[in-house]
Amino acid sequence: MEDEIEKENKECSNLNDEEMDEKMGEEMERKNDEKENLLIEKNTLWSDLHISKPLLKVLYELKFENPTYIQKDVIPLALEGKSILANSETGSGKTLAFVLPMLERLLYSPNIKLRRENRKSICITKALVLLPTRELAMQCYEVINNLIKYSPITCSLFCGGIDSKEQENEYKKKKDIFVCTPGRILDLLLNSSNDFINFLEIVIFDEADKLLELGFKEECLKILDVCKFKKQILFFSATLTKDIKELANFSLRNPIFIQSENKNKDNKSKENINTQINKNFKSFKISENLHQEFLNIINEKYRKATLLHLCNEVYKKNCIIFFKTRKETHLMYILLKLLNFKCEELHGLLTQKKRVESILKFKNQQVDFLLCTELASRGIDIDHIKYVINYSLPANVVKYVHRIGRTARIGKEGTSCTFFLPKEKENVKKIIKGVKKNNSSKIYKRVISEEKILHWDSIVKKNKKKMKEILENENVEKEIEKSNISINKIKNLITFKDEIYNRPKKTWFISSKEKSKLRKMNFKNEILKPEGNLDKDGDKTKERIKSNKDDDDDNRGKKHSNDNIKKRNKNKRKLDDQEDDEEEEDMKKKLKSYRSIIRDLKLNILPNKKDKNNKSKWNKKNEDENDHKGDFKIHKNFNKNKRNMNKGRK
Repeated sequence: MEDEIEKENKECSNLNDEEMDEKMGEEMERKNDEKENLLIEKNTLWSDLHISKPLLKVLYELKFENPTYIQKDVIPLALEGKSILANSETGSGKTLAFVLPMLERLLYSPNIKLRRENRKSICITKALVLLPTRELAMQCYEVINNLIKYSPITCSLFCGGIDSKEQENEYKKKKDIFVCTPGRILDLLLNSSNDFINFLEIVIFDEADKLLELGFKEECLKILDVCKFKKQILFFSATLTKDIKELANFSLRNPIFIQSENKNKDNKSKENINTQINKNFKSFKISENLHQEFLNIINEKYRKATLLHLCNEVYKKNCIIFFKTRKETHLMYILLKLLNFKCEELHGLLTQKKRVESILKFKNQQVDFLLCTELASRGIDIDHIKYVINYSLPANVVKYVHRIGRTARIGKEGTSCTFFLPKEKENVKKIIKGVKKNNSSKIYKRVISEEKILHWDSIVKKNKKKMKEILENENVEKEIEKSNISINKIKNLITFKDEIYNRPKKTWFISSKEKSKLRKMNFKNEILKPEGNLDKDGDKTKERIKSNKDDDDDNRGKKHSNDNIKKRNKNKRKLDDQEDDEEEEDMKKKLKSYRSIIRDLKLNILPNKKDKNNKSKWNKKNEDENDHKGDFKIHKNFNKNKRNMNKGRK
């Protein structure tokens, strides 16, 4: 591994645990002595960026004395109302870069001016902030609430895991800012009468590349279809991808591309979006204070033992550990709990309440380790995170960058350690190439002695029975919970039968089945790639049919009953192939280019300015469409006959 990396001109050193810790300690001391934050622009003040007193007061209370480079570059242009695509490293202060100009513009809007003078004003939503995960939405909502402490601006949060009735009531209040995930806001738009989208002035996409991944792409396109060219649209991301470029070209008119770096590089650009993104395509911004380590695991069975050794001796506190699956996360959580490690888990199988509790415990330093899936890799900002461990190698460079970006934020020190198997060397080389492209960070290789690994492996084997018992008990508890939920549902159906059946059905933008199919078809984020695979499937079906024909020709001398069985089997296969082809054709239609998707989606699902009728009228139109088509000719002939009768009378 070491020789291969050296051939690619990678700076990689092979160190033991003690040597690594000594070297890391020396570098951290040296950099702390400098006491200079590379991301903060100390020559500029918040007042230089034309920010109002209510916001300045909060900033100084929160001890934000100077803006970062991305904030200095974005805020003046955003205050002018220009559309922006901003790219900066993780932990560089992108949230404040879009929140401050949004609040500043709202302070001078006529409604809020009247509120400041204690006069009556109409409630209209002016700003929409879209984020990919619940945790990120809650974090952004918290930041906005802190900043509007001394101003009359209001804010609402809309995301999954919160009661839909509460969200509907909050939605009807029409507060100034909506912070939301795309799925929930579209759900509210489709199933309520409030039409706020036509009054919007600012639309913000934070972690834009994650939003454009499958599952959120279609929702974002539908929202942008209504908002484009009329509002100020801001895109923020630490990584630039092809999807962001296409969406920016589709939705932004004369946008400005901003890419800010630290003062040593002194490289910021505000040029044409196409030229700049082509130059910086697939660029990944990483902090210079981040020490990246790679650890080669000889065998898969020693993976748990290596993690336990690192947690016990090297990364003892303030550590976040990323896993590939929810099951893997939960198993390691049980094992660490059995060995008396202070830890919490964070993944999609947990309820919203438990997810919030685990984040708060880690934030308040009640827990040393946070075990999580890809869920926590985006935007989560916790000051005291010093270490990030990748239990398995990330699928690509983008995921790697966002995972390790949880540490070394805003000029602080941090360390990341990534596990990999010998067969994954090529993927490691690709990740290192992508990281080293626009960054001058050092990469190390950590080595652990066999004795330590074998010691922890024996401890893992001893606790296997206990882990199985805990999992069995959990499964029993889950089954009991499911049965209780089903009993409560039946009771509610009996007691509130009339209310439930009279309630109108919810309309969904994309069903869960459609989403799962789209995920499978677009596994590698290549929109039209499945078309090539369909041809292969078609060839396979042809080969099957040919092989069946050859078998029939060879077996003509056999009994008539065997021939009938073969014919039946052949007909079954043909029917199965036809069904598969129909499904694939349906999926092809959904995987068209951006403009064709929007053309298909223009079914007045969202209420526009022109369509002010109720949804019930629109649904009646769709239901009775066939009846109107059949009766059109009769009405036309009837009108002609009526005219002839009138002429005869005259």
